Amino acid sequence: ARGLFHDATGGTLYIEEIADYSAAIQGRLLRAIREQATFPTVPAESVRVIAATRLPGEDAGHPGTVRRDLWAQLSAVT
Repeated sequence: ARGLFHDATGGTLYIEEIADYSAAIQGRLLRAIREQATFPTVPAESVRVIAATRLPGEDAGHPGTVRRDLWAQLSAVT
């Protein structure tokens, strides 16, 4: 089965309002970015991930926001 990362190969995966996703889904996204666990045939560097939220970064980690570890991972990638 093809997924979002496979479909975005060579392009950009844009995630709008990432804070609206559950902590579990954010965790799966983090794992996919870090380990390529959900898409082993797609090199991570071939997909650019852009995530948006209306919440300030200093709120990361609070309930209803972006997981702190995901925020750090997305902020570290340039």
